[in-house]
Amino acid sequence: MFSLKKKTRLRNKIIIRSFFSQLAWKVLGWTILGVSLALCGGFFGNKEFISQDIFGKVYQTLTRSKDQSLHKFFLGENTTDRQNLLLYTLVFIWVIILLNIIIILINLGLRLRDKYIENNKFYLHNGGVFFLNSLARIASCVVLTLCFISAQTLILILLFISFYTWFSAKKFNEPQTENFLIWQDPLVRKIIICSTVVILLLPFVYDRVETARQQINQQANQDSFSKLGNLVKNLVNSVPLVKVIFDSLAELNSFIHWIVLVWFIRTVILGRISEYNDFWTNVDNTAKQATDFKQFYYYQKLLSEASITSSKPDIPTQVKKLIILGDYGFLQITPQFLKKEYLEKELNKQEHEDILREFSDKIKKIIEFINFLPRRLNPNGNNQYLQKEVDFLTFCLFNEFQSFEEIEHTEQLILAS
Repeated sequence: MFSLKKKTRLRNKIIIRSFFSQLAWKVLGWTILGVSLALCGGFFGNKEFISQDIFGKVYQTLTRSKDQSLHKFFLGENTTDRQNLLLYTLVFIWVIILLNIIIILINLGLRLRDKYIENNKFYLHNGGVFFLNSLARIASCVVLTLCFISAQTLILILLFISFYTWFSAKKFNEPQTENFLIWQDPLVRKIIICSTVVILLLPFVYDRVETARQQINQQANQDSFSKLGNLVKNLVNSVPLVKVIFDSLAELNSFIHWIVLVWFIRTVILGRISEYNDFWTNVDNTAKQATDFKQFYYYQKLLSEASITSSKPDIPTQVKKLIILGDYGFLQITPQFLKKEYLEKELNKQEHEDILREFSDKIKKIIEFINFLPRRLNPNGNNQYLQKEVDFLTFCLFNEFQSFEEIEHTEQLILAS
């Protein structure tokens, strides 16, 4: 008993250390990003740095254009406007830090309370934790979009995404928590691509429109101006929408950036709702899979023990073996680790009998574990939260566990709780 308590305390210390180390990395990363953006925005001096048109110089070199500036195609109309947007960015960064702290503390409290669920997916899909993580993801999308106020802030956010991607891939990122703004996230890539296209494509369109407009004005002063030219000129000057597009094309970029942000926030909301529902649907479906698994087993056991010595001979033994071993429906719903261990590798002839016996013994123990979970955790069947735990552990049994030892380990944790 003393040894078990000692192991429990050690396990709790490891969990606490893991969660707080992740929290420290996340807070440190977002804080560095916030301070870097503040320095870049001139909050500590050098206010004109954020208005330097780095990409514009590159664009002028490539297109041999002397007057074109890419800076007006970023968010914000002037330095003051960009600093205000940057201030909003810093507010969202501190909101993300606060949300991360709250999420980690709630997640840690749930882990220490339950003691026997090792897979953190259960807590990540807890209603409150999932909602807070969704808010953090939306806030991170806002931060990413607001960083398109200048080339400098864009470079900073891209470096931060690279750091966060590296962090999420490290082994110390255990237990698994949600990390946003990583390159593997298709939403991050889409926002960057769409906003970059706005910055790079609009200048070309703007150049062509200005050239066409100048040509129309020049030809309008000539006597040989064609009827078609007069029609185009009158169309530009008389139709309000066309005139606005010609006169205010450079100012449309901010509107497009905001449209992109609103669209992807909508995508986040719908995607998160779907992810949450799909997860618990899969967990619920696994309960049915466990029932089918038990029924298949009992059916096969009954079939294998059928008498062949009675006055009415039953199915011959060899035929029964073929039915049992060839029942593909049963093999399909077998836990993943058991299929990998016994059904997805080549065996020697000498191993066949021993492997088959081990396979059958483990199936029997798995069914005992399936029956053990509700009997131990939710004996009355009235507690919905405890039933969720039972269903999730059953889900882990069939989909997440990597070896039979994890079943035994989970059973010991349940008995010790």
